[in-house]
Amino acid sequence: MRIQKKRTERRRRRSRGAVSSAVALLALVGLAVPPAAQAAELDAITAVRVVEPTGDIHLYDTLRLEAAWAVPDSAQPGDTFSLAFPTTPRFVGVSSTFPLRDPDGAVVGTCTVTASAITCTLSDYVLTHDNVRGTLFFQMKAEETTDVDTVTFTTGDGDPITVEIPGGGVGPQRPEPVPTDATKSGVQTTDGTIEWYIWVPGRLLSGERPTLTDTATPGLTLLSDTVAIGSVATDAWAGGLFDPADLHPLAAGSDFVLTPGTASSSFTVEFTAPAQADRLYRLSYQTQLPADAHNGQVFANTVSGSSVTTTTATVTTSVAGGDGEGDGRGGFSVAKRIVGEGAPFVPADATFAVDYSYPTADGPVTGTLTLLADGTAHAVGGIPAGAVVTLSEHRADAVPGVVWGSPQFTGDGVTATDGGAQLTISAESVVAVELRNPTTLSPPSPTTPPTTVEPPSPSAPATPPSPPSRGLAATGGNAGGLIGLAAGAVLALAAGILLSRRVGTRADSAPGRTGIES
Repeated sequence: MRIQKKRTERRRRRSRGAVSSAVALLALVGLAVPPAAQAAELDAITAVRVVEPTGDIHLYDTLRLEAAWAVPDSAQPGDTFSLAFPTTPRFVGVSSTFPLRDPDGAVVGTCTVTASAITCTLSDYVLTHDNVRGTLFFQMKAEETTDVDTVTFTTGDGDPITVEIPGGGVGPQRPEPVPTDATKSGVQTTDGTIEWYIWVPGRLLSGERPTLTDTATPGLTLLSDTVAIGSVATDAWAGGLFDPADLHPLAAGSDFVLTPGTASSSFTVEFTAPAQADRLYRLSYQTQLPADAHNGQVFANTVSGSSVTTTTATVTTSVAGGDGEGDGRGGFSVAKRIVGEGAPFVPADATFAVDYSYPTADGPVTGTLTLLADGTAHAVGGIPAGAVVTLSEHRADAVPGVVWGSPQFTGDGVTATDGGAQLTISAESVVAVELRNPTTLSPPSPTTPPTTVEPPSPSAPATPPSPPSRGLAATGGNAGGLIGLAAGAVLALAAGILLSRRVGTRADSAPGRTGIES
């Protein structure tokens, strides 16, 4: 037992040493578990153009752009493609997130617009489709003037895309007339909120503690820390392009009081400091869009006051979106079925090789399936729709006593060919193929015992032996054989008696012997 323990311990030490050596070797040659696949940045944007406005563009105008995109068939889920906005002159994207859907509603990818770029991330749609492509559209604002009639966008891998600016550049901000009554406007910011502006001439804010009440579309939420009031002299208006330093802020609490309404989208401002008739007063604030806001949704906002005309403004949320589509991929599966009288004698773990091939734009694809006799199906997927797959089976291994017939491929859409079969792949479906192998048995059967001579039937008379030439008459037995047996018995008896007498005589004549040796 000690020897066995020592041997076992030596084996363990050798095993540990072998494992340690293997680990060290892997470290030396740099073999390690490969890292998880990283998402790739694809060069997918193929064209960009400005679709709105179609005329002159001015500072702070909002532009709508459209782009076409296409990804290679090697694209994987999580891969991205992007487009960076121009920086000289500066354009800022209007924040938005939207899905790219195919005509059936399946999500091809998701895009996000930020101030500096639009980035789209592909879904697992690319695993089941080829030639995936689509369009998208988004908005951005002109933040600088320029007399250059083109701007440059940059794809994710650094390729430039030149886009023409309608009207030949970005002109100065459009002038606005001096407000004579309350005016209201709103614009969606680049971070996804809506910023509202209310201008009121000071002469309309006369009287004791005048008020302005603002009510927005339900679902909008006032961001109270963005509420601000300031004033600018009427003669400094300059078409609304006044110097920001000329806007004098009012102090919250001492110059005005903010009172939230019963709904999150309404509030009232009360002026506690006297308004000056020769100044224009601006109330500005932001509202948060509801979580379920969608592209193109219209939000209204109404202001009323003790001395002003009720005024309503609307804002249409950022129009951004896109679509995608692809040529669906499909596949096929093959299952073995053995039939015939030899089927029970084929081992369940017997294997059968089936070759397949189909053409693609990059050349033919070939492979081999290994099928089990137990009927387990094996599938091949990711094949372009419309591809014609050719199947053929290798010659089956021999099984004692079993004779293989010609293989038969069957299934919906499966067509037999000389030595195999063909089928056509349909989008997003799998063609189920059954491979039947007929069998027969060859003699001897694996369970049939060796052939033996059957005794003659009782109804058939036995052939009589030839009669002896002389001696006793035939009685159904062989007289010569009986006489020989009797003679042999007599001779054996005589020999035994003679030997007994010799032994006794030798014993009696030997001195000191009794005739029995113990």
